[in-house]
Amino acid sequence: MARLVVLEGNLRAETFDVPPLGQTTVGREKTNRIRLADFSVSRRHAQIERENGEYVLIDLDSTNHSFVNGEPVRCRILQHGDGLRFGSVQCVFELLQEDHHAAGSAGLEPNLSTLLTDPVIDDSAVELESNAVQDDMARLQAERTKHGSLPQAEEKLLALYRINSAITAIDDLPALLTSILEIVFHIIPADRGAFLLSNPKSELLEIPAVVASSKQFERLALSSTLIDKVMSGRKAILISDTHADTQLKQRQSIISAQIRSAMCAPILFKDQVLGILYLDSLSLLREYRLQDLELLATIAAQIGIVIQNARLYSELKEYFLETIGSLSAVIEARDPYTQGHTWRVTQYAKELAIERGWPAQKLRELEMAGLLHDIGKIGVSDSVLLKPAPLSSGEFEAMKEHTTIGAEIISHLSSLSFCLPYVRFHQERYDGSGYPEGLRGEAIPVEGRLLAVADTFDAMTTDRPYRRGLEPERAIEELKRCAGTQFDPVLVASFVRCWEKGRLQEILYTERGSENKADCPRCHHQKHLRTSLKGGERFLCSVCHTALMTEHAAGSWSLAEDTHAPDLPT
Repeated sequence: MARLVVLEGNLRAETFDVPPLGQTTVGREKTNRIRLADFSVSRRHAQIERENGEYVLIDLDSTNHSFVNGEPVRCRILQHGDGLRFGSVQCVFELLQEDHHAAGSAGLEPNLSTLLTDPVIDDSAVELESNAVQDDMARLQAERTKHGSLPQAEEKLLALYRINSAITAIDDLPALLTSILEIVFHIIPADRGAFLLSNPKSELLEIPAVVASSKQFERLALSSTLIDKVMSGRKAILISDTHADTQLKQRQSIISAQIRSAMCAPILFKDQVLGILYLDSLSLLREYRLQDLELLATIAAQIGIVIQNARLYSELKEYFLETIGSLSAVIEARDPYTQGHTWRVTQYAKELAIERGWPAQKLRELEMAGLLHDIGKIGVSDSVLLKPAPLSSGEFEAMKEHTTIGAEIISHLSSLSFCLPYVRFHQERYDGSGYPEGLRGEAIPVEGRLLAVADTFDAMTTDRPYRRGLEPERAIEELKRCAGTQFDPVLVASFVRCWEKGRLQEILYTERGSENKADCPRCHHQKHLRTSLKGGERFLCSVCHTALMTEHAAGSWSLAEDTHAPDLPT
């Protein structure tokens, strides 16, 4: 007789007998004698059979291959203590009783340095099996619906699949981490769970996601001793009973929070500890065990790369927005009378889009597109752009080119393709008399129709060298009057509701209407400050997006760069 012993993962310490007669198949399906329920294992992965007194491993053209002592094999005679790997599942092969002695292998120990090497998985091959995996998960879901529950191992497998699905479907990190905690609660009963992430700038731990079994447990109290151990030791820790732990039972955080059992797993990426996945229980009847910690550590191991990717994406997005802001500032720097225009238009348009129920992703795109909607003015001559009087018909024809010039610029930037309908169509009119294409009604992309309302409202309420801006109430009446001819009537009605709810006034009066004024020290844009302003308030310049802080001395206001500011409102 022989056996396989699983060394890590959800099946850790499980043993599978390998009889001396017949063929023993290894795979993910239930029909295999040795069933390894893991995504990286093929349906029929390998088989073990006995020939001439020797056990032989044969790979069955598996996707992720079979390994003996770290080497991929097609066919290999097995020895006692050989380390086997099927996909990413690590096992040890053991000969028992007379087979062990006959092989002359008494006393051999598994080669752990080989067994615990990181699996090398062919991503393209995994993709080929994705449909099969989805079929398996659908089957498990159907069985659960039919019978009300699943065996524990299959419950855990289904939960891990859900976590993987969430990772690919949710692009907001706090929302993703909250979703993962909710899934974890289904397989590891807990009263509280949390992700603690290290802020790369401050190096302090932050808590982006917390889940509790009921509202009375929502207040999270953590043991700094436990957290420090995990962060410094880089290993998962289990406290089955805090009352029996001499180090923890007297800790005030443990006593006040009534924590009975707790466990933490580090979230790692290469040599960095990115944070911790934490669970606790307040019940005497629910003490965590080793298998719970192993599952928690398995989940935490999946999260590290997700968090690192999210941080890299955030940094790239920040750089991207800074670049867009710089382009916007270049446009506005040419015309001092329109400084702040792109920011205000973007904010008006965003409030209108929120009123219309646009999703978060569309709002993020709108924020970037709004800043670039007039980028085509780069191609308009100063004699036209800066003329301190109404334009002639010929000059107006030249000005109209800014929409097509802007669209041409954006068309060469694939990462900004979502900006095209805003840039090209924000001067179209609902009755078809606009430009550049003379589109009518809903043939105009909604992005262009929405931006047209916001852009015109700002144009009407902004001073020009040859006229004073309208009072906002008069501008609102003009929008109503032109609804159905110049503007989409549905969007005008929504914009009016935004005004009536008071959501546009702060945007308007941030830039005009106050006696308190100060210049940005970076771009020298003059900012109108509200009368209720206090010293030390922080915000971003609406033109160059520099972080600023208000200062008050000798009866006047000034602005200084704030180099320590976090993300700030404009």
